[in-house]
Amino acid sequence: MRHSLPLAALLGLLSLPALAQTAGEPVEVGDWTVSRTDNPDGSLKQCSAKVDYDDKSALTVTLMATKALFLVIYEPDLTLRAGRAYTGSYTLEGRSEVAVQALATEPTTLLVPIEDDAFMDNARVASTLTIEAAGRTIEEPLEGSDDAITQLRECVRAGLGGI
Repeated sequence: MRHSLPLAALLGLLSLPALAQTAGEPVEVGDWTVSRTDNPDGSLKQCSAKVDYDDKSALTVTLMATKALFLVIYEPDLTLRAGRAYTGSYTLEGRSEVAVQALATEPTTLLVPIEDDAFMDNARVASTLTIEAAGRTIEEPLEGSDDAITQLRECVRAGLGGI
């Protein structure tokens, strides 16, 4: 089981773009883009796999060097209160519902910490991710996630020196 971080602390990790830098070129994996972000000292901060959808929404799966995992869900139709936590759940096709505490980082963006160790393996074979939070049901297709998650894991392994 992953160690949970308070939502505010996790938001703090994401809100330091001026202190982080992208390392190397992003890798295109089907419709997904996998990229690495380093700390100012050159050590790995995180790797992310992002997919943009035709309806202008986006899903980003981010794996931190600490192995903390979270989703960033951008939905242009959301009208959330930034900084507010929302109780919700997610379901990967054919799997049990998992309770989550999501944080609105912007009116159109939810940050969802994932503490389920099996999430990445399950997401690789699921065709849909369903998030229920803030009174909304958001369904995101996961086509191509198998290869994207493999590349995401490799990005972190390489960034940690093969660990």
